[in-house]
Amino acid sequence: MLTLVAFSQLAIVPEMFATQESFHGSFNAVAKDDPRRVRYDALHAESSRTYGAVLILGLVAIALSQ
Repeated sequence: MLTLVAFSQLAIVPEMFATQESFHGSFNAVAKDDPRRVRYDALHAESSRTYGAVLILGLVAIALSQ
């Protein structure tokens, strides 16, 4: 779980921030088919899947510890 969180924080999140900064304005003003927005959305989905996996692993760990 720690490895997944570290991966997200060290690889995904910084790239999300860099992509978001390239918008130079409101996120909602960028067209949904803009390559930067497409990249950001893909990174966000990857981050969500990573944290979903952490949540599931945590629940499994709790269930196995009882």
